[in-house]
Amino acid sequence: MFKPSNPFDESVIAATSETLTTENWRDITAVCEKVQAGGGQSARDCIAAILKRLAHRNANVQLSALTLSNAIVKSCGPEAHSEICSRSFTQSLTRLLSDKNTNETVKTRILELIQEWTNEFKSKASLSLMEETMNKLRMQDLPAKEDK
Repeated sequence: MFKPSNPFDESVIAATSETLTTENWRDITAVCEKVQAGGGQSARDCIAAILKRLAHRNANVQLSALTLSNAIVKSCGPEAHSEICSRSFTQSLTRLLSDKNTNETVKTRILELIQEWTNEFKSKASLSLMEETMNKLRMQDLPAKEDK
């Protein structure tokens, strides 16, 4: 009847709190370790919790959620990469880009990360949705960062 609460909600909120003035690497690292220890379901739960934080209207929360997402890409395995490249995650990023209320710094960071992740996942066909997202953004004339 009731959906169980996400085991990552609390730790993701701590890592992306609106009261933070700098990145909270202790909590970010703890979230990454929890994802690594838990496998596929943990990756799904963590990305679901991050998606909630990306929907937050506070730009600092969104930027912290993007930093956490990038830390997961850098330190976690294929299950986490699949969740970052999922349709729900990539669509959430493109929605933020097209939302006129999204802070410009957040938009710039999203574009940087999509480009970075596209390059990182280029050789993995199962993660091609990130590259497709980048190509769609280019066709929409969004100011995508050039390949480095």
